[in-house]
Amino acid sequence: MRNIIVFTINIILIFFIFGCSDDNNIGVVTEIYSGESSVKSPKWTPDGERVLFTDGGALYFIDSDGSNLTEIPMINKNEDELVIYSCSISNDGRYIAFSAVEINRGLSEIYLISSEGGEPVKLVEAGEDDNYHSPVWSYDDEWIYFLRSYDSSIWRIRPDGTDMSSIDIFSFTGYFYSIKCSKDGKYILLECNDDILRKNDVFIGAIDNSEEWEVVDDRYFSSDEKDPCYSPDDRWVCFSDGFELFIVSSDGSGVPVKITEHDFGGCARPDCYLDMMPDWSPDGQYIVFTTTGDCISSVKVPDEFLP
Repeated sequence: MRNIIVFTINIILIFFIFGCSDDNNIGVVTEIYSGESSVKSPKWTPDGERVLFTDGGALYFIDSDGSNLTEIPMINKNEDELVIYSCSISNDGRYIAFSAVEINRGLSEIYLISSEGGEPVKLVEAGEDDNYHSPVWSYDDEWIYFLRSYDSSIWRIRPDGTDMSSIDIFSFTGYFYSIKCSKDGKYILLECNDDILRKNDVFIGAIDNSEEWEVVDDRYFSSDEKDPCYSPDDRWVCFSDGFELFIVSSDGSGVPVKITEHDFGGCARPDCYLDMMPDWSPDGQYIVFTTTGDCISSVKVPDEFLP
């Protein structure tokens, strides 16, 4: 009986903490951009004043207040022949890595281009059945990490196209869908789909293969976690679930806290909402994300999660 009472009290406390944090931590959401139905991968520039994103076959910058939309010029690339799915800007702001599909080949590959524009350089060319995607920079800009969908493996390459290799840091068996690097250069944050449980989880693994852990404890939160990103100080992870964004401690402790609350006019189908793809601003004040697949918005981060 005593164990039952203790268990019941713990469940009530968990519910109380989670339920109260939902209402008390909802941030102010501001729309930055509204475009076509293929808006993806918003990323803050290193100075925190602009947002990089892709809309179809082009890359754009826009100021954080929604002004000064600027397309990044691409030489010798036709937007009708190239569809860009994800992008990432180097920490010195000089280069952009992106994954894109050439329509005539149908395979996803990794490209590099100057942030001022120019001719994209193909860093990783896909072979038969290979698809490379989700490139991200290491904090020192020495590496570009990315994923290969054929065998759900993690890879990296130098920005000059050398030293391409796979890295094996997880005992997890399933599919990887997104990847981020910690600022200290020691860890990789991944969205994983368990091929047995058929659900998405968020994991962190040490690049030196010394440790790994699940970020969101299924005892407290058992939904599908997607699109994780680090806070600037690596203490927190923001992720999406359904239509909302949540924040949780990166060490795997604590209960996720909801920071958005959306009204989509009765849209209740899970597939009517695309990936939110959140990205945390360098000063820790805002998180930028996509909404309903054709808009970019930002949300003010609650004070308790600031650096």
